[in-house]
Amino acid sequence: MPENWKKVGKVKEAHGLRGDLHILVFSKDISWAKDLTEITLTPPEQENQPQLLKIKKWKPYKQGLLLQLENYPDRTAVEKFKGHHFWIPENLLESTEGDTIFLSEIEGFEILNPEGFRLGKIVGFSSNNAQDLLVVEKSSGGQAEIPFVEDFIVELNFDSHHLKMNLPEGIWDLTAL
Repeated sequence: MPENWKKVGKVKEAHGLRGDLHILVFSKDISWAKDLTEITLTPPEQENQPQLLKIKKWKPYKQGLLLQLENYPDRTAVEKFKGHHFWIPENLLESTEGDTIFLSEIEGFEILNPEGFRLGKIVGFSSNNAQDLLVVEKSSGGQAEIPFVEDFIVELNFDSHHLKMNLPEGIWDLTAL
């Protein structure tokens, strides 16, 4: 995949006769879409074969977007994209001070307890439908999923790439994958 692109969803299906694509967005957050002018689609299991496409228009739809692409005039033309991975320019996923952060911005951050002891490293994300979960590669081995909720956050430092969290007693032991 070209540098500076982030996978945020997949093509669920062709939609309607005009050739719209129904895009399922993993996070369900499409706040970045207002600045979207182009996307990249890649076949599943073949992310080294990106196709850069220009957006004609878009609108929110269910848990994602409906996109109409330039030079793809009808449903038949876009049906081949079903199941393709959906990529957007990475710079669309950068929050500004005071904004809600995008989870991708903290991937790779170290998780520390309030005293500064290293617990692990954020390697991915998940959800339990109620809240986002951080997938953490534990320093002691194995992985854990921990809730990413404001009540647990002590400090988020973008300069040092760490997230201090005050986790409830026992949650670290209960979260092993």
